[in-house]
Amino acid sequence: MDGNRQVDVTQADYVVGSPAGGVVSTTADINNFYRSLLSGRIASPGLVREMKETGNGNYGLGLQRFSIGCSGEHRYGSTGRVFGYLSASISSDDGGSQVTMGLALPPLPVDDPVADRRIGLYASQMVSAAQETLDHLCQ
Repeated sequence: MDGNRQVDVTQADYVVGSPAGGVVSTTADINNFYRSLLSGRIASPGLVREMKETGNGNYGLGLQRFSIGCSGEHRYGSTGRVFGYLSASISSDDGGSQVTMGLALPPLPVDDPVADRRIGLYASQMVSAAQETLDHLCQ
C-alpha cells in the first residue's frame, strides 16, 4: 500500500542496487539448488566450508547459518524479502533435507514501522516452522 493506493508488485524491477528478485524459482528449484550446493556438486567442498564460515554472526558468503538441529549440526540456507513476498529456505548441513516456503504478503503500507514488524514476525514464524519440520525428519 502506498497511502490509500494498492501498488501492483508482481512485475517489479529489481535491477538497481540488488540481485534480489532477479530470478524466479519454485520451491523445488530452491531445494535442488541447496541440495546440490551443500552436497558439493556445484562447488568444491572447500568453498562450501568457506561459505559456511559466519564468524560471530549468522551470515557467511551467501549462506545464512541457522541453529543446531537434531542432527547436532548447524543448518544453512537463507531468508528473502522483496516487495510483497517473503521466502525461507533451510537445509541440513549436508543438503539431504530441505524446507523451503514462500509467502505472498497481504497489502501493507510502504515504509511503515508497524508493517515492518509484522513482516519480521511472518519471517520468524516461517523460520520456526521450517526448523520444526526438519527436526521431525530426524526422528
